[in-house]
Amino acid sequence: METLTARPVETQIPERHDTHLRPLGLHSTEAVGPIDDGILGDHLADAPAVSSATPGRPRGRPLPPYRWSRPRGSRSPRTPRRPARSSRCGDTRVTARLLTPQALLARLLVVAAAPHTSGGCGIAALRLLQALSTEIHGAVGMVWAVKIPFLLEHLAERSESSLDSAEWEHLLLKFLRTSLETIESQAWTMAFSFELNQQAGSYCRLSREQAFLYKAVGVSLAACQHVPYVREEIRKYFFQTNYLEASEREAMISVVAGSAESHFPLALEVVHEFGATMEERPVSGAFRRLKEYHQGKRAGTHTALVLAYGRMALCAPREQLLARVESDVVGPILRHYRASCQVLGFTFSTKVSAAQRGLASCPSRTPSLLRACRTGAPQATGPGSSGGR
Repeated sequence: METLTARPVETQIPERHDTHLRPLGLHSTEAVGPIDDGILGDHLADAPAVSSATPGRPRGRPLPPYRWSRPRGSRSPRTPRRPARSSRCGDTRVTARLLTPQALLARLLVVAAAPHTSGGCGIAALRLLQALSTEIHGAVGMVWAVKIPFLLEHLAERSESSLDSAEWEHLLLKFLRTSLETIESQAWTMAFSFELNQQAGSYCRLSREQAFLYKAVGVSLAACQHVPYVREEIRKYFFQTNYLEASEREAMISVVAGSAESHFPLALEVVHEFGATMEERPVSGAFRRLKEYHQGKRAGTHTALVLAYGRMALCAPREQLLARVESDVVGPILRHYRASCQVLGFTFSTKVSAAQRGLASCPSRTPSLLRACRTGAPQATGPGSSGGR
């Protein structure tokens, strides 16, 4: 009699079910995306029980994967969990950097400096300034209600071709000076000067916008009565300017000239201090290119100082200028002019010789002009001119 050995019964899905599940599962996963391996394994283990408890379906046939039930409380891995809402989300100042009143005023003034460009955006900028006067500062409302209509009327009477840009810039800068004096807040004015410097650095060099912003910086320094701050800003422009760059030289001259309207003695003091530091540093002949670089830089510095003295004299108050024009303006101008000529290898005699050679090659030369070059005295050049003119 044979002994029967009990074998373990292996529970498995019939082959027909496996062939039915394989294409069905492939299409379903392609439709709904990836499924977590752990969840998929648990449902595969429970598939026969679920299918047998479902009415209306033959026993042994499993449900498609997208019909498998999930345990209660479980969450689909495809559903992203929404982040918790912060209590500070309602405060826009936390998530966004809002424009300050100083930044808004600076930007609208730059747009208004070219009123007829881009379809008349400058006129719209002036009207927007008037509408936002209380947002910029509460003290300027009454003043802008008078000044801005005057500016708009000035533009209405002139077309783009007949508008004098220099005169218009002068009117805008005068409007800015009046506004800053009306505000009477040194902290507000210093913040506005800082904002002007920040925006000027974002424009192209030698552009119209950048030139106007540096003039506005000078006006803001003239309106500021905090002397240590004004001194530091003027020193920064003198000592940190690259005098080989024309745009930086012009920026320095504009700022210093604008500040001289109210701080002429202070500006003279700083420019004298800077001029005294320009000592001659001998450079060895072996470093020819380095020597040429220093010579070019020194020549550009002397030329910029000559122009700065001249612009400061034009902007300074008349009483203060007359008291110091000979000793503190004309003298330094002549000194820096001679220094720039010496650096470049020119002297007054060489310039006169060059003028004489130019007159000698001119077919309409006259003996009086040659004598004028030798003596340095002006001579008559035409039938109606006098020798003392």
